[in-house]
Amino acid sequence: MMHEHGKSDSAIRAMNLNAQRRNTVRSTVLAIMIVAMATPVCAQTAPNFAAAGVKLKTDVEVKQEQEREAGYKSGVSKIPDQKGKVDPWGNVRGATAPASGQNQSRSNSK
Repeated sequence: MMHEHGKSDSAIRAMNLNAQRRNTVRSTVLAIMIVAMATPVCAQTAPNFAAAGVKLKTDVEVKQEQEREAGYKSGVSKIPDQKGKVDPWGNVRGATAPASGQNQSRSNSK
């Protein structure tokens, strides 16, 4: 069936469908642009959620923390220095066992 502009029903439906698609694309692009423009604004004014639960220390709490730190440091300073490496298998292996000889004996034993 032909309409007043000389176009068939299928041509008119195709035009309507194309118009709907264009409107959908335009709406989507518009929404993306609005979000893209608003993102920097939100980034500049975002609240600091990490610091929301942090409370400031009182003078008493600061003094207690300093005392704990001083006690820790004095305790650590009393620990004697380590006297070099200790080999718990030194008696079994012997003090002069070459390190490269162990790898060779493993590969030959297969």
